[in-house]
Amino acid sequence: MDFEMKLMDIDSGHLGIPDSEYQAIVRMPSSEFSRICKDLSSIGDSIPVSCKRNLLHLSSLFLVKEIC
Repeated sequence: MDFEMKLMDIDSGHLGIPDSEYQAIVRMPSSEFSRICKDLSSIGDSIPVSCKRNLLHLSSLFLVKEIC
């Protein structure tokens, strides 16, 4: 049995995380972080992360668009 698959030619630049200095280090189980991100990603496209004192704040924004 032969199998053939056409490949997509995606024209995109190199994506990476720029070097940054962070003001906080958060330690938590990766399974918990993954679950929170998965839950929030079902609401919106991005998950802003902020840290103040001893609180980690993850959020998601749901935009409602009216279709006429």
